[in-house]
Amino acid sequence: MADSERLRERIRYETEVVKLMTLVTVAIGGGSSSLLLGLGVTTTTWFRISVGAVGFIATFASAMLIWRQHRRIRQLLDQFPEAS
Repeated sequence: MADSERLRERIRYETEVVKLMTLVTVAIGGGSSSLLLGLGVTTTTWFRISVGAVGFIATFASAMLIWRQHRRIRQLLDQFPEAS
């Protein structure tokens, strides 16, 4: 029973990590988009383009981490004992 509770808490923790990582991904993606689109700015500098590109790369990397975290949660759920 203690193992079941420990596993349940681990799944809750991993789920909270996924939620946080999703929020971070959306924030980075939104910031990158606003840098590149920059409505009202007449000139586009290399700095804005490079920072926006780095932001999109970070967004992609964060999305891959979320996918990996989701797989880890699925593995933990498979370890969960079946209710009898």
